[in-house]
This record gives sequence, structure tokens and C-alpha cells, in this order.
Amino acid sequence: QATIQDYFDNVPCTGTIQGLLDLVKEQETSTEKQETLVHMIRQAIPPSKYYSAGSVDISKFRHTSFGASIYTVFTEPIHNYASIHVQRQLNAALKGEGQDSENFDLIDKVARHCNSAHLLKTAAEQESRRLYTAAYIYRQCLNEEVKKITVHSFVTQIKTDSLQLYVPEYDLELSVVLNDQSLPSGQHRYDALLNQMELSWLDDDDDDDKSNKRILRP
Repeated sequence: QATIQDYFDNVPCTGTIQGLLDLVKEQETSTEKQETLVHMIRQAIPPSKYYSAGSVDISKFRHTSFGASIYTVFTEPIHNYASIHVQRQLNAALKGEGQDSENFDLIDKVARHCNSAHLLKTAAEQESRRLYTAAYIYRQCLNEEVKKITVHSFVTQIKTDSLQLYVPEYDLELSVVLNDQSLPSGQHRYDALLNQMELSWLDDDDDDDKSNKRILRP
């Protein structure tokens, strides 16, 4: 929240996710920067989790989008096992039959299983996107007329020896370690006080070395 607020000068503070999204939409005119800021906001939102309502203090949890203290899904049985379990409970309740709603340990075990499966699914989707994007770029670079692809990327986080970059065109966030491979003939200096990175490198085009310098901030 503080990073997004600091990005804009002299704007009212907001403490909600929707307020930050509206702020980005109203204040930022660049589509690519809008996408980057929205990505940063969504990355900061804690991932959704399933809980057994009878085994936790529900006052400590709220649904991010709807602000509801108790929220469940039951309309996606093809995609979510949790929907199947909730449908079984709902069906049993409508028929007046006994159900496992009082067996909190069993429901909590199902919830933890669904959380683990969701994390694995999300990780697989991200790695699949990276793999196919890398394959696409590789095929494009095989074309002698293309040779290399240049795209805009935005710094979202700075560390001592690395940068976190977001590439709107491919909807990818990548971590780039600054070394001889990623920054040949170059140097980097991280200023922890200002949270900025100074990069310097040489261009070796047409046998005319040019010195370049950039100061990066998230």
C-alpha cells in the first residue's frame, strides 16, 4: 500500500484494495504502468484459503473481494473439490440427512488438502506460462530478421544484487540477478537508504564503446 501511495504525489490515502485500484485507474495514464501497478497490488493480496468454519475464529478472516466473514464456493465442481464437498453438505442439509458438519477434523483436513492442491495448480500455471513464453521468444529469435526481441519492463522490487521486473506484454514477473551474464561489462551499486540501484555498462556497437548509466527505482 505504501509503495503505491508513494508512487503518486499529493493524493488522498486509501486503506482498501479497491481504493488502490481506483487510484491507479484515475491517476496513471500509461496502460503498461497501469498493468504493472495493478499486478503489484494483486501480488500483495494474501492468497485465498479454505478453512473449516467450525475450527477457526471466523472473525479473523474476511473475503478480500466481498468483505464477507463467511464465504464458500459450490458452483465449480469440475474445477474445485471443495465445491463437491460443499454440495454434499448442502444436499444432506436439504434432505434432512445426517452430515459430517460436526466432524471439524475431517472438514479441516479437506480444507488443507484443497489449499495444497490450489498452490500446486497456481505454481504449475506460472511455470507453464514462463516455459511457453521462453519457447515463443526462442522461436522468434531464430528468425534472422528478428535476432532479438525488445520489450518494456518495469522494476517492482530492488535487492542488493537483483531486480524484480514485471513485463506487461507477457504478464510475467521475473527476478534478474545482476552478474557478468545479465550485465556484461557493467557494474551495479545498490543504495539501501534511497532504495535505488545505479547501473552502468558499455555498449559495443559498431566498435564504438559507449558508456551508459541508469538509476532504477521501484
